Parts: sequence; C-alpha cells; structure tokens
Amino acid sequence: MSPRLAAVLAGLGILLSSAGIIWVQTMRLDLAESELRSTRERLASTSRAMSELEINFEKTVQRKTASTLAQEAISSAPTTEDRPIGDMLLRGLSGADLIGGFE
Repeated sequence: MSPRLAAVLAGLGILLSSAGIIWVQTMRLDLAESELRSTRERLASTSRAMSELEINFEKTVQRKTASTLAQEAISSAPTTEDRPIGDMLLRGLSGADLIGGFE
C-alpha cells in the first residue's frame, strides 16, 4: 500500500471516529435536555401540589378553629327537660366534621 493511500485512509479513519464521537455526544446532550425538561415538569407539578396542600392546610386549620369554637358554644347551650340540646348539637357538629366540615 502506498504511503499516500495510507495517509488518506488514516485521515478518513480519524474523520469517521470524530464524527462518531460527535454523534454520541449529541445523543447524550439530547438525553440530558430531555431529562432536564422532565425534571422541570416534575418540579412545576410538585410546586403546584405543595401550594394546594398549603391552601388545604390553612383551610383545615380554619375549619378546626371554627369547629372548636362551635363545640364550645354548643356545650354551653341550655338543656331541655328531655335531654341536653348541647349534646345533640355536638353530635350533629361531629357528623358534619366527618363529611366535610365548615366552608
């Protein structure tokens, strides 16, 4: 084989190797960008869920406070001849808390 042909083949081999390396790196970059998009979407979804949970927690605290105040008011209600009104109302309030509480 002539030295000129060997140099051309060596140059062609280097060129193909470089093209292969560039292709592999491009594929890795595409994969990394895809993972980054996916991670950003999960982060946005998690942030929305956290916001909703915080709002729900605040509403729960408000319901619990209102429930406690109502239970104290009901417990101090006067009784009738048959049975205490406060106990009846307290049972009703407890049932309301089980099915959704106050709005």
